[in-house]
Amino acid sequence: MPALLWFDCVYLFMAPGLVWQSSLKINQSATELFTDINTHMFIEKELRRNYSSPTDFLKQTTSNSPNLMRKRSKHIIDLDCNNLYGAHGRVSCLYGDLNGFQ
Repeated sequence: MPALLWFDCVYLFMAPGLVWQSSLKINQSATELFTDINTHMFIEKELRRNYSSPTDFLKQTTSNSPNLMRKRSKHIIDLDCNNLYGAHGRVSCLYGDLNGFQ
């Protein structure tokens, strides 16, 4: 296990989020960006139920689970709008010639 995992503490609101980020970082698994709102809400709904272990999450969300997507949930979606002027206000933006930027 690495000594330091270098998490950005602005995005760690609760313990399940910390567990998910650390498990992804320790396993060095590559994930793709969630562009579909249904995929995002599937993960977010399970985090709001306080599953702090990824194994519990996988156990509960298998295809033969009778409780999969049965309950409707209502909550406000906030997609990277939480801390606009806190952490992101101090980040310098790129400007000028960006031809060499990859």
